[in-house]
Amino acid sequence: MEDVETLIDRKMITPSINNWIFNENSTYKTYNNKIIIPDVKYVLLNKDDWKNIEAPKKYKDLDGKAFIYNPVNKKNTNEDKILVGNTLTLVRLYKTPTGMKTSQKKLKILDVIHKPFKYRVSPSVEIKKDDFIILMDTQTAVKSGLFHGFNELEIYTKKDISHKEKMNLDKQVKSLSSTFPGSLVQNTSQLIKDDNKIYNYLKVLGMLLFFVSLILTAISVTIMIFSKYQTQKRQWGIYLSLGMSKRNIMQLVFSEIFIYVFVSMILSMLICCIGLIMLPRQYPLVFYFKYFLLSILIEISFLIIGGYIINRSLQRQSIASFLRRDE
Repeated sequence: MEDVETLIDRKMITPSINNWIFNENSTYKTYNNKIIIPDVKYVLLNKDDWKNIEAPKKYKDLDGKAFIYNPVNKKNTNEDKILVGNTLTLVRLYKTPTGMKTSQKKLKILDVIHKPFKYRVSPSVEIKKDDFIILMDTQTAVKSGLFHGFNELEIYTKKDISHKEKMNLDKQVKSLSSTFPGSLVQNTSQLIKDDNKIYNYLKVLGMLLFFVSLILTAISVTIMIFSKYQTQKRQWGIYLSLGMSKRNIMQLVFSEIFIYVFVSMILSMLICCIGLIMLPRQYPLVFYFKYFLLSILIEISFLIIGGYIINRSLQRQSIASFLRRDE
């Protein structure tokens, strides 16, 4: 019903309907001296579906009648009550081989509801629409020539459906869609499961790469510091012979580690910020910086362990072993 327009007499324009019109348009649009309400959604219900909606009253005779769901002005719900009992017009202008034709239907307004439209599909599934909605009986729309069928179908199954029932339903849906050229059938629940499998795989792979890169970085920095310790071993032995304590030497080692970490943290933060600015983000900035700080803390922990290993090696050696040259 995308080619159907809702018409209302000018004298029936209430403040809330007026607000809705000017939310969508800058001025009134008219057809046959009546005001067009823009961007209206239409909901059609069969006889057994009316019990699944939220409505102030239960109505028996719904032929040629309609409800209005207006999301504007939810506080003052009385101003639109003057519309109850009046009529609005639905009109459809369409092209045929013999020329342009018009279908229209006048509907009596049963009630105006200032709440989102809600339809209970099942105890666990509810459809909610916060639009300007005209709600009517399906047979009324079909008889008037305004409605010719659905272009999209969603099927909600029970949670405890058996595999046999699921396969039977899948077979029926495919048989139904095969009669319509260009139709598309998509099992959303299976698609979500497949997406979750891919997501979980990438999540595990990403965490693995994250920790492997941290460990390799910590090992490489520790090896670099240890190699420097080996090359400066004799120089440190001279410092020890002149009265410097092993504690002071370790302070120098840890100071060097701190400088490496600080410089690398600044550089990586610049790269991270540039990436977050230039690339599209799916999560807030706090999410990314949380993992960035986590990586720094883990890296520092590994470096402290590496520094502790070097300290243990240093404490076990004498001044003579530092000064000794290997032949």
